[in-house]
Amino acid sequence: MRFPKPQTKAEIDALRSAFNRIRAEWHFARSLGPSKILQHWQKFVQELEEGYALTVYDYTLDLSMRDILEEIKEAVPSRLGREIEAALRPWDDRFRRATEPSTKPIDAGLDEDSKEWWFRIPRHAGPDLEGYLRAEGLL
Repeated sequence: MRFPKPQTKAEIDALRSAFNRIRAEWHFARSLGPSKILQHWQKFVQELEEGYALTVYDYTLDLSMRDILEEIKEAVPSRLGREIEAALRPWDDRFRRATEPSTKPIDAGLDEDSKEWWFRIPRHAGPDLEGYLRAEGLL
C-alpha cells in the first residue's frame, strides 16, 4: 500500500513541512519519504506475525516509525489525515493481533501517556528480545 497522495497545495505544503522537520530530526536521507516509512511499518508488522527475531533496539526503532507516521498524520490537514489513518488502520489492527498488551511501555524512558504501540510486546519474540522482556518484567 502506498502513502496517500496530498491533493491540495495546503496538503502538499503541510506534508513537506512535517517530513522536512522529521528528516532533520532523524537525519533521514532525502530518498526516504513517507511512503518508505509506511512500507517499513507494514514489513515490521509482517515480521511480527511470523515471529520477531530481532533485538529490543530494533523493536523500539520499528515502533518509532509508527510514531513518525502519527506525527505526519497529525500535522497535515484533516482530509489527508483521515486517508493516512485509513491506510494505517489494517496494519495497526494486524499489529495488535501480533502483539499482546504490556503493563508498561517497552521503552523505560516513556510514560503512560505514550501511544498504545509502546505498550505492546510481540507474541512471538526471538531469544534476545524475549530475554529483555523477561528481565524488564514485561513477560
